[in-house]
Amino acid sequence: MDEKQARALVMFLTAGMKVVSSRLVLFLGLLMTFGLFVWAMIQPDVNRIVTAAVFMLGVFWPVIRTDAKQNEARQREVPQGE
Repeated sequence: MDEKQARALVMFLTAGMKVVSSRLVLFLGLLMTFGLFVWAMIQPDVNRIVTAAVFMLGVFWPVIRTDAKQNEARQREVPQGE
């Protein structure tokens, strides 16, 4: 394996790990949000529900914004006719 192939392999693995790590973080955020809403529904209180909602927005709002930006970038790269 020469240097060019090794560099390509490292780039491929790096991209794969970024995808896996972002999916894992998203899944952990989903589990934590579910846990907070279960906690809020056991003894419903305005403070508990607001805490769970704020946490949910704090976790998922950046994901939604990043996904929207990536979709816009993909649409600019690929013409609509193809």
